[in-house]
Amino acid sequence: SYTPRNPYPTPSSYPTTPSLVFENPAIFEKLGTDALFFIFYYSQGTYQQYLAARELKKQSWRYHKKYMTWFQRHEEPKVTTEDYE
Repeated sequence: SYTPRNPYPTPSSYPTTPSLVFENPAIFEKLGTDALFFIFYYSQGTYQQYLAARELKKQSWRYHKKYMTWFQRHEEPKVTTEDYE
């Protein structure tokens, strides 16, 4: 069952669970870069974060684990191995 991370009292008209539309990977192809970054950073540890990261990677963005940020290349790497590109 879904438990909100920051449970605050909200009016009953507000949704209490995330929309099921965000379970569909095809939706992430239609989102802009800013929305994908928002989902990646504010939905940590979720399936939606994974889908956002996958879509960012498709758009030539790469996540740097040491600096914990996304970068985009100016050109493709000359050599690619398991350890580096």
